[in-house]
Amino acid sequence: LRDWQIVSADDGQVLGDGTFKTPYEPDGGALMAQSQLAAKVAKRIGRTLVTTGEKPASPNPMSYGCMVKGHAYADADSTMGLRKALDCYSKAHREDPDRAEPLAAIAFVSMTLAARSDRERTFELVQDAISKMQDALGKDSRSVDALVTQAMLEWQRFTDFESAFRKFDVLNQDHAYYWIVQQQRGLLLATLGREQDAIDAMRRAERLNPMSMLIKTDRGRIEWFFGLESKVIRDMQRYYEQTQPDPSSKRLVAG
Repeated sequence: LRDWQIVSADDGQVLGDGTFKTPYEPDGGALMAQSQLAAKVAKRIGRTLVTTGEKPASPNPMSYGCMVKGHAYADADSTMGLRKALDCYSKAHREDPDRAEPLAAIAFVSMTLAARSDRERTFELVQDAISKMQDALGKDSRSVDALVTQAMLEWQRFTDFESAFRKFDVLNQDHAYYWIVQQQRGLLLATLGREQDAIDAMRRAERLNPMSMLIKTDRGRIEWFFGLESKVIRDMQRYYEQTQPDPSSKRLVAG
């Protein structure tokens, strides 16, 4: 059984939902089952599926499997998980070098890991992020992860804050319900001194990904930066008590 729900990217309204039964198929057969499911969902909401010129009609099963595994590892709260995800995305790219999705995923995770690495490794990760981001956008100019990486690079690497602000403004209009867009946009807005906009963006990211302690602590850092010390201390004390079984989250809160 497959549950599905279609949510409008414009206003967050549910356009349709339901459950379909699809047969289990090993290996690449699972892709066929998912394609059939997508067609049924599209028919239910009165839409027609189209293919884009940037992507092959049938994804490479090995690459697809590596991407799924990478997404499972790609927990923003876990540095080890992100490193495993990067390995999976790199393998997905080797299996299917013509697809934009693995390249965009490599670019974004590389930028994320760069902030958690030593000087030499950081340089390597940023250079790889630049290269993979450019390649991804060359194959799919609408790739969200690649566009987010591009905006991150604009201000974190090239200190072009105005360009990054414009890019995040467009991303916020087109992908307001993607938590990564809101988190990264919030960090830039805080850097620009836009207090309420930064806090609002980070709180939206927290609502979109409520399980992430990284987002909670990012939001706390931004609120502290703008002088809300008492509130941040209360929040972090509560989180610290709640995260005792999870050492990595506990370290985030302690920091």
